[in-house]
Amino acid sequence: NNSARFPDEQKRNMTGDDAPMEVEEQQQPPVLEGDICGDGSIMKEILKKGEGEPDERPRSGAEVTVHYTGTLLDGTKFDSSKDRNEPFKFKIGCGQVIKGWDEGVATMVRGEVCKLTIQSHKAYGKQGSGSIPPDATLVFEVELLDFDEWKDESSAKDRSLIKRVLTEGKDWKTPDDLCPVSVRVTLRAQSDRRVLLEHTDEPLNFVLDDGSACGALEACIKTMKLGEKAEFKVKSASHGFPADLAADDTLLATIEMLSFDKEDTWSMETEDKLQAMEAKKGMGNDQFKTGDFARAIRRYQKALDYASSDYKFDDGQKARAKAIKVSCHLNMAQCHLKLKAYRSAQEACDKVLEMDKGNVKALYRRGQARVELGEWDEAKQDFKAAQAVEPENKALSAALADIARREAAQKKKDRQRFQGMFEKFAAAEQQDQQKAPPPAAASTSPSAADTTPMATEDNAEAKNEQEQ
Repeated sequence: NNSARFPDEQKRNMTGDDAPMEVEEQQQPPVLEGDICGDGSIMKEILKKGEGEPDERPRSGAEVTVHYTGTLLDGTKFDSSKDRNEPFKFKIGCGQVIKGWDEGVATMVRGEVCKLTIQSHKAYGKQGSGSIPPDATLVFEVELLDFDEWKDESSAKDRSLIKRVLTEGKDWKTPDDLCPVSVRVTLRAQSDRRVLLEHTDEPLNFVLDDGSACGALEACIKTMKLGEKAEFKVKSASHGFPADLAADDTLLATIEMLSFDKEDTWSMETEDKLQAMEAKKGMGNDQFKTGDFARAIRRYQKALDYASSDYKFDDGQKARAKAIKVSCHLNMAQCHLKLKAYRSAQEACDKVLEMDKGNVKALYRRGQARVELGEWDEAKQDFKAAQAVEPENKALSAALADIARREAAQKKKDRQRFQGMFEKFAAAEQQDQQKAPPPAAASTSPSAADTTPMATEDNAEAKNEQEQ
């Protein structure tokens, strides 16, 4: 029975890169030609063998590049990338194309040309599409030009962390901070293939973001579903390399996700959510005290996540949640200031002021951020608004005095710069005057005044200035 090779797209309730895939307990060898699904829905004929090995085929999530020509059974052509001279790209198994393509192209190797005859229920079905009539069986000649199985999982989308899935996971959930996880893992240095960490027999068990594992390993694990096995390449030390890996090296990882315990915040009782918010806020405070501001921010954000939806909270619970949210955003703003992430600090304060427009700490910290961003007028507005609430606050008076000193220093610097510019312009003008030709040479028909003995050097200079 070969029908288990490809998952039924209709059973999925999501599309895109995070579409859940069922893990097959025992995968059958794929059928690469003929009736590839075992039910006659896709018939494949290889017209030209490819260059790759039989196991070098695009997996789910791989971006493939193909040329194709599509016809009806009677030979009527309805589309062709070759006619446009423009190869077509899509991701396997992500619902971007008809199911017959997802399943058929996944059996191909690089350079292969094949004919796929696809029944209507795996094409455009009863509705048809454009010039394709309803219930039409379609014939495609497809050439697989190339494919890239490595998916960019970096938050910056700079390919500093890429992933290739070896075994599909199940469900759609992935672990996040503070999740206990159990994985099999091997970490190597790309430069010399040196093993940095190996847990293949006994699994590695730890809690994400508790400081016990390197950031790069955690970043990889956070992309994984239950039962998934994948290879990773981490090309930037900014993700957090192991201590014994050089910053200009690349970390190679093979990881299998055995289990993780992710908290289901949606099913929590409201009182439990409030207690969890207080607990995570306390963790953030502890991290702040140790100077780990980045991790403190993540703890405060975790606390905020519990109250992302408060429609079940009563008025008293909403008031308690609001107080915790205000405190977390204020603390996050302070962390961002410590990290010199001034725009992020401003945004955290904005969120506080949306809930409490007269909050002095939020106005003060937003003012501090705006000072560092060079937005002095806006910073003064914040400090003065806070002063209206607390007129005796010495920190606010000091902040306004600091802006006044900055403005005075800037004005002095501007005067010096402009004075220097004027002096340069004057010197350049004087130099041009000295190089100017004598008046007699400046005219093709000199007047008598040009040749009179009274045409002194001072007169010539005056005439030159007039001409300019």
